Amino acid sequence: MEVTGNPVRKEFRDGAPPLGDRPRRLLAWGGSQGARRINRALCDCAPRLLRDHPELEITHQCGQLDEAEVLAVRAAQEPAVQRRWEVAAFYGDAAARVAAADLVLMRAGGSSLAEVSALGRPMILVPYPHAGDHQRHNAAPYVDAGAALLLTDAECDGERLRGVLEEVLGDPERWRGMAEKSRSMGRPEATANVAAIVRRLAGTGRARGAPRAA
Repeated sequence: MEVTGNPVRKEFRDGAPPLGDRPRRLLAWGGSQGARRINRALCDCAPRLLRDHPELEITHQCGQLDEAEVLAVRAAQEPAVQRRWEVAAFYGDAAARVAAADLVLMRAGGSSLAEVSALGRPMILVPYPHAGDHQRHNAAPYVDAGAALLLTDAECDGERLRGVLEEVLGDPERWRGMAEKSRSMGRPEATANVAAIVRRLAGTGRARGAPRAA
């Protein structure tokens, strides 16, 4: 048996710039449809986080269904907060957004975990609680290794999310350690490894099926 890791898109294999001295850029990445639980918890705590951390910037992919609600919360804040809280239903340049982030808040889909760790970014994970709870199992190796912190969906409200984010924002040494663990778990070479196995197996099959010499 060979363990290759999940194949990742090419743009996630191009690497990311080195991190600075402390986390300043949070990406909330709810997937193409957004994640309502994350959206509402972040709306509850983002204004205070942005006031308490004047250097913090939030990029928030919220999905189309929640876009109007999130934008309304953002619009109710003072201009200084609004300027540092970018909101969109969807970003087509996901790899660039992850690479530019210092910390990623997201669900725990297998492909997303593979892509974020390929770029070596630390994570706050809120696993989707349905579909057999498989995302909690996806998250476990990253949490156990110290690459991510876990917040269950049931616990994900504004107060608890702010507390978890503060654990990272207020501890640059811990944050940097999380990034190093994430990078160590990333498998940017997984796509090439899978392709090599397929080519090898295809070659073996041709060899077995080749006609014998007379």
